[in-house]
Formats: sequence, structure tokens, C-alpha cells
Amino acid sequence: MDTGAAGALDALAEGVETGVESAAATLRGVEGPVAVTALVWLTRPLSEDAARKSWGNGFDTVFLGPPDAEPSPVSWSPSACGWRGIGDCDAEMMRSPVRQFQRRVSLLEENDAPALRRLNLDLHEIRTRVQEGLVHGYLATGRPEELTKLSKNRSIRQMQIVDVVYDA
Repeated sequence: MDTGAAGALDALAEGVETGVESAAATLRGVEGPVAVTALVWLTRPLSEDAARKSWGNGFDTVFLGPPDAEPSPVSWSPSACGWRGIGDCDAEMMRSPVRQFQRRVSLLEENDAPALRRLNLDLHEIRTRVQEGLVHGYLATGRPEELTKLSKNRSIRQMQIVDVVYDA
């Protein structure tokens, strides 16, 4: 599923309006049975538990680096652990993208570095993000009123609406 995150990250780089007020104004204009996805950046990096307090619906993707990271912030989307090659997961790991990411990175070896470079990823940077284990931002999907409430949270620095889909 394309959530528009790549376009939103490009927009950040190009200086497109990503303010919380702009997102809130967009949300006020959204009506009907829809699901809205927003790219959210926090005022400061938080533990996953602290970030979850701002958005209890679960994260589509977490960003474990700042929005201005080159070539792009390290991110992880929670999924079935077996599909990601990290074996079985307990219930907590299934709902924790940070723990999944940490588990997956623990399986990487130095000889994986060339393949990661071909994907514009740096093994050292990834390991640094794992050690920190902090959430800098996330993709959040919910009803317009839920995201409007989120936009009022003072822990949110930037918010950009990246997708709106009909949710019958």
C-alpha cells in the first residue's frame, strides 16, 4: 500500500508547508467515511512507549532518525516477523516496530554492508538508530477527528496529510 510517505519526505526536503496548523486546516475540510494517513514528526525523539501516548492507534511506520537525515530517515513498518526474517515474535514484539527493528538489525553482519549501501542505507547509521531506539516520527492512520486531536498535541512538531482513502 502506498501511503504517500515518499512524496511527503520529498516535500519536506523541498520546503512544502508541513505545519501542524496546515494539516489541521486540511483535516477540517475532510468529510465522510474516510481514513487519513499523516506523516508526523515529534518535537523531540521519544521512546516508543512515550510516542505511543500521543497516538494509541498503532504506528503504520516509525522513523528512527530525524527528517533531515541523508539520504532519508531510517524507518520500520511493523509486520509479521517471519515475513521479515526475524523468526517468531511474542505479542509485544508484534505491536512494537522498534523492537522488531532492533531484532532485525541484530541479525545483520558486516558483510551485509554492501547490499545495504545499494539501498542507500548505512550499516553504521542503522546500528546507531537501534542503540538509540528513539522514535523521531511516525505515520499515523485514523479518522479525521482522531488526527485533528493528534494535531493539538504539543509533542507534535510537523504533520503532513499524505493519504485520504474512502473507508466504507
